[in-house]
Amino acid sequence: MLLLAGVLTQPALAQNKKKKKKPEWTSGLFVQPQVGAATLAAHGGTAMAADVGASGGMQYRYTGNPKLRGQTYADLSAQLGSGVLGADVRLGSRLGPASKGVSPQLGLEVFYNQAAWSGAQLAGSMGISVPLVVQYSKDSIGVEAGIAPSWMANPNRRTPSRALGVPGFAHEMAYFAVADFKTNGMRLGLRYEAQVREVGVTHTVGLQVRRKLG
Repeated sequence: MLLLAGVLTQPALAQNKKKKKKPEWTSGLFVQPQVGAATLAAHGGTAMAADVGASGGMQYRYTGNPKLRGQTYADLSAQLGSGVLGADVRLGSRLGPASKGVSPQLGLEVFYNQAAWSGAQLAGSMGISVPLVVQYSKDSIGVEAGIAPSWMANPNRRTPSRALGVPGFAHEMAYFAVADFKTNGMRLGLRYEAQVREVGVTHTVGLQVRRKLG
């Protein structure tokens, strides 16, 4: 009888062990090239430029309670065109809860950028940005939207964005949205971003391709 009871309880014990899987962090490297077009406005004038760049880093998840999702990354982009030259380098990280495909994330970025176009000069400056992002994914479709207020080290870049008639509370504000879908192990997306700066507003539309490396 004892032997029979042991045989009958083994499957139940194994099932309970599967249900009580230990929470863990999982991670994977990614790379994300991007290319698009930018419209730069300054003092009533506008200019067009190509926008090219790439991001890379690590994305991670925590399977415990609460579930978490985030990423740490480096980002490099440039704006190139007739009379237009700009560069932007960023290091950042963000993290937030993840539930039923939705993940609000708060982050911190350290960056340096500068640009010149249409007679306008965006003086080079270090800065700190605090992106707030909401991600939603279901099956192979994903969307992302957020804002990123920035505070500049260079005094010449400290004009509040609200002085330009645009909602905001920092020296500069960025508003962005991404829609993407998974195909052949990659995520192909369309991104729009508006950056409000002391010389004017930059609008950027581009394609991005994210691929996991591990």
